[in-house]
Amino acid sequence: MTRDMTRRPTLDEIRQWPATVNVQRAAEALGVSRAHLYDAINQNRCPATVIFVGTRRRVVTDSLLALLEDSSRLSFEASKSPNGASTAVGPDGGSAERRPTSRGHW
Repeated sequence: MTRDMTRRPTLDEIRQWPATVNVQRAAEALGVSRAHLYDAINQNRCPATVIFVGTRRRVVTDSLLALLEDSSRLSFEASKSPNGASTAVGPDGGSAERRPTSRGHW
């Protein structure tokens, strides 16, 4: 049985989002499951800024953009060879797509 994966939004699409988004939408942008992002939020390990509105959790879009733009930059820098030449990075952004926190995980 295969699971239908949601297409990840581009940075340009995310820039058009409202100031905050729900956890599902933020998880899609980060390329993780909603459950994984909820776990990270509940354990104070979420790499993006989360605000609580009553019982709801909202993720600040600017913090998602900063995280994803930084990850894109890190992917590009990690792809450079020692002589300074750049090599191609896959469409998933390579291994820098998920950034660890200061505790080594997120």
